[in-house]
Amino acid sequence: MSVKVSVIVAVYNTSAYLRQCLDSIEAQTFRDMECVIVDDGSTDGSGEICDEYAARNPHFMVLHQPNAGVAAARQAGLDMARGEYVIVCDGDDWVEPEMYETLYEAAFSSGVDIAICGFWRNYRSGASMKVVFGKGNRARRDREGFMREHVGMMWNKLVRRSLFYDNGLHYEPGIDMGEDLLMNYKMVKADPMWITVPVALYHYRQRIGETSYMNAVKSEYIEQRRLIHIWMLENFSEKEYSRHLLRDAIHTVCLSAQSVSPDKEFIAVFAGEYIKWRDIFKHVADKRVCRYGIIKPLSIPHQILLIKAYLCWRTVSVGLCHRLREFMKRKRSGRVMKHHQNSIM
Repeated sequence: MSVKVSVIVAVYNTSAYLRQCLDSIEAQTFRDMECVIVDDGSTDGSGEICDEYAARNPHFMVLHQPNAGVAAARQAGLDMARGEYVIVCDGDDWVEPEMYETLYEAAFSSGVDIAICGFWRNYRSGASMKVVFGKGNRARRDREGFMREHVGMMWNKLVRRSLFYDNGLHYEPGIDMGEDLLMNYKMVKADPMWITVPVALYHYRQRIGETSYMNAVKSEYIEQRRLIHIWMLENFSEKEYSRHLLRDAIHTVCLSAQSVSPDKEFIAVFAGEYIKWRDIFKHVADKRVCRYGIIKPLSIPHQILLIKAYLCWRTVSVGLCHRLREFMKRKRSGRVMKHHQNSIM
């Protein structure tokens, strides 16, 4: 039997967070949906947790497979999905109770291929950062707008399943660093109709200091990221997408700098080939381009140092802002309590 929405959860060794993820999906206000869980060869008990939820909930199903990477796991889930629309969820994240109902209603009522919501970045310190896109309520067929505003993650996008199959879109096996990014680029080529819902409904766990991809950037991940950039060059015209090609090249260099032992030679060669001064001057109004333009004249070791320092500063600043907000909340609540006591006396 078909359903309105299929949620695909690729799981690999996230037992510490998996119950929160699956509980949030089980608690959805939208009922005409299924949850397809793909256990990608977990060794930490995650597979048993998946079986537990599937045994008690007929809307949950589990596929156990040998470890093949997140792209292969998501594709296996997509092949199993029966929903009119599909969406992915990472096994260490969680969602708001109304997320899939909100996205489905937006997609169905407007007849679009993709409905997009905002999200929260949640840090271990308790800090959070809200990200919301636009004012919503307007269906668009706008490749440039999608590239500018929404290329990146897949877990905040409810996608019509036929968009994948009618256009031959699939996750690339072996591309496990940037698999979402590549699928977004593929969807752009299909020129879909899309709409934004200006509310944060997804919780993206920032596992800083743990063994997630973004905290353990390996040489093979850098090569995968380079292959994605090559795919872009082969599929998008430089005349029409020069800004996005430049930003993607800068993203690749910045990711390379995050490695424990950055490959200085690779960064120098890649940047020299794909990040030209003429392109930087052309798109200097773009903040990311401008930031890289400032450090481009420096030596590669200094560039790496500054990129790492900037990423560290962003993380620390979020934590400091969180502490300041908590301090102000306690101060305000103390004033309210004192005022209440004085009024009683």
